[in-house]
Amino acid sequence: MKWFSLHIKGIVIGLIIVSATVNVLAEDNLSSEEQQIVEKLKNKPLNGFFGFTFSNAVPQGEFFDKLKNSAQGFSLFGGYDIDPIPVVFGAELDFLFFGGEERIFKYGNSGWGQYKDTVTTSSSMIPLNVFVKFQPNISNLIYPYVEAVAGVNFMSVTADYKSNYWDDDSKDRFSVAFNYGFGAGLMIKLVDFITLPNSYSQMLLDVKMKYIKGTKADYATVKIKNDSSAEFTDFETQTDMVMFLIGLTFRF
Repeated sequence: MKWFSLHIKGIVIGLIIVSATVNVLAEDNLSSEEQQIVEKLKNKPLNGFFGFTFSNAVPQGEFFDKLKNSAQGFSLFGGYDIDPIPVVFGAELDFLFFGGEERIFKYGNSGWGQYKDTVTTSSSMIPLNVFVKFQPNISNLIYPYVEAVAGVNFMSVTADYKSNYWDDDSKDRFSVAFNYGFGAGLMIKLVDFITLPNSYSQMLLDVKMKYIKGTKADYATVKIKNDSSAEFTDFETQTDMVMFLIGLTFRF
């Protein structure tokens, strides 16, 4: 988590420096007539958008008591902005990973007669949500927003067994939960992309938090035993989460 936080801070600082440099250089190389065209383009409505974020999902309540850790991953999203009306519609797909473990079991004689079994476990979730936002535009620079979300969460726990001698095997647990929630965030413009005479788009830093209320679902944890087998512990739980996200949005 500490590495993840430092890495994100470095990305954000780098983006701010680069965006400031790009904007200054662009303005310095324009004639007065071109600057007028640019100002008109900056007031042009931008209706389409897409982007990606790095995500950290923290299970809540009994969900965290069972899993005992958070999930990291990324999300992809896009939609339609009814600019200049401050209402936005879209969809978002998250890929969240709780991690796992891998163990190698060696047996037989050393050298050419030695075999090994490899057991790998993983736990993941793929929420798919639609959302609607109220998102005012402040001077084409800052875009605060609140949003409502709803969708489904595909949850999977797997254990894969690979051997030099025995047949490979795979076991898994799969379930689906429905969810809804709300969030709040802030987008800050980093760069204007302008191609004269009529092309304009933006890149923005996007920071947000969401609370997701999930229905009850069957899920599991999995551990590798000393005999190279995998043991699943099944349970039923509410699938509530708090998500923290930071990334980039492109408006066009």
